[in-house]
Amino acid sequence: MNIVLFGDSHLARFGKDRLVQLEELVNGSIVYNCSAGGMTSTDGAKRAELIGTLNPDVVVFSYGGNDVAPWKSVVPKELYLRNMRNIFQAFPNSKKVLFESPDVRLPDLDVANEYNNSIHDYRGELKPICDELGIAIVDGHATTASLGENNHEDDGIHMSDAAYSEVITALADTINSL
Repeated sequence: MNIVLFGDSHLARFGKDRLVQLEELVNGSIVYNCSAGGMTSTDGAKRAELIGTLNPDVVVFSYGGNDVAPWKSVVPKELYLRNMRNIFQAFPNSKKVLFESPDVRLPDLDVANEYNNSIHDYRGELKPICDELGIAIVDGHATTASLGENNHEDDGIHMSDAAYSEVITALADTINSL
């Protein structure tokens, strides 16, 4: 089974060790990482057609965090939703999983709340599209909630090693159930 990771830094941080962990939990799989830190849904939409030609058995997506980050140029929600639909549709023969990253924990609570409220809003609007297209969702926040503040690195944005262990298990369980 060929699995493609396609998204932002949450998937881009799947180095060899994490790829091997996922491969061990999904029997007979090879994982290819086509993710890059800082990617928005607009970046993904530009690349989706070519990456889609890989025709993977499963593709795992992670977009949204950079789209809503108030410290970057925010991608308007309507464009985000259009981008995501285009990204999903570039993989017509693949089973699809959307990984939703955990909320951020930033020292500036106003910025953290702005980000978290925006990402929740965007996700809420994306859910009907996922339902319509049969896309499974792995909620990174719920998956890593038991870790409390230990689910992030010091930057408050990226996931800790402990969080990745939980996420890899959740992704494998989801992929194995497809």
